[in-house]
Amino acid sequence: MAAARRLTAAKQTVPHFYLSTEIEVSALQARRAQWNAGGSRPRLTLTHLFLAALARTLAAQPELNRVWDEEHFVDLPAVDLGIAVDTDRGLVVPVLRSAQRMDLGQLARAAAALVARARSGELSPEEVGGGAITLSNAGMFDVSYMGSIIVPGQAAILGVCSERRRFRPDAGGAPQLAREIGVVLSCDHRVLDGVRGLQLLNGVRERLELPAPLFA
Repeated sequence: MAAARRLTAAKQTVPHFYLSTEIEVSALQARRAQWNAGGSRPRLTLTHLFLAALARTLAAQPELNRVWDEEHFVDLPAVDLGIAVDTDRGLVVPVLRSAQRMDLGQLARAAAALVARARSGELSPEEVGGGAITLSNAGMFDVSYMGSIIVPGQAAILGVCSERRRFRPDAGGAPQLAREIGVVLSCDHRVLDGVRGLQLLNGVRERLELPAPLFA
């Protein structure tokens, strides 16, 4: 009930607007499969890769890593990322601290452990609250687009949807099979205008469509 009240208040008081795009993930999925075949490394999910892209985008553009507090902006010193987790007790949003300092393997281990503690009800008080943005991955539920409600106290939430296979024209106009994931960024208009929201969304898309640096 407390979570329902907080989300209702957030939707009523935070001026939401929405930006959407498709991310071509053929190269990303190939890299992920290669990584996961390695054996000794932590297994990667799309959630881990989206978190990594978000962390690097916010680290590269720190002016986007801010929230609104009553009457002024608050610039956050670290990239702390919320992860929306479905549990038996409802939606829980643990926060991955200082994600900008982690390489991909470290991030995957830390995020997997955080999600496991969220589902078992073992989160500490230090593992909830804060951060500017949450990632909500609903791709396993067959959804094309979703506009998510911003977590109270944050400035944005990125909804990740299901992978679709579509034919798109290549540079010569011939049909080419693409693997695309629709994403929707919900923004607090007090913090992010359209241009800054698109800078965030496009930064994530570019890092996932050209994924080699994520795996370096």
